[in-house]
Amino acid sequence: MPEPSATELTPRDLLGPLKPQRPVEVTAPGVLVTSRLYLRPLIEADRADVVPLIRQTRATLEPWMSIFAEGETDDGFFTRQLERTITGERWGIAFRRGAFLADGSFIGCVNLTNIARGLSFEADMHWWIVENYRGKGYGTEAVQAVLDYALAEIPKGLGLHKVQAIVLPGNVASERLATRVGFTLGGKRTQASAVVNGQWERHDLYVRSVVA
Repeated sequence: MPEPSATELTPRDLLGPLKPQRPVEVTAPGVLVTSRLYLRPLIEADRADVVPLIRQTRATLEPWMSIFAEGETDDGFFTRQLERTITGERWGIAFRRGAFLADGSFIGCVNLTNIARGLSFEADMHWWIVENYRGKGYGTEAVQAVLDYALAEIPKGLGLHKVQAIVLPGNVASERLATRVGFTLGGKRTQASAVVNGQWERHDLYVRSVVA
């Protein structure tokens, strides 16, 4: 019997029981479970619930990160994220997860992108949390779960050796979160450039590695 496509799946198809015995548990292919959260791929059935929360949160994200394409609508953003989720899984170049509470409430996204398995096994990481769910520890819990999975050896995880995240100086919430989950500033306060609101901005580069 063929597996259902992303447009046919329902959120319940991807879920297992919460409150696992371990801090992070994989209950289905690519679905991570923590004490309070499910982290799973976004699917078409999430659109009606997620798009209004994107709209609600967008103004607080744009000063700090460039996740919206120029002129992109909130619905268009969701469509692009859905397409990138599917493509990333197919080619093994990304691991994009939406974070959900037990009642199905969407609280944000944690993504691994640019996954490389060459001379170095590494990926880039970024995250964002819906405005109403900030300050409750959900972001830390979600990022820690994905980070642990990324650095765990195959088959328990992705088998990566290094994950890095860029944070715009002044984004105190992300700076603190990065430190809490074990990221350190790369080298002597290494910086990288990224576009924010159409302008190149210097970012601090945070690194978490399992190799010396």
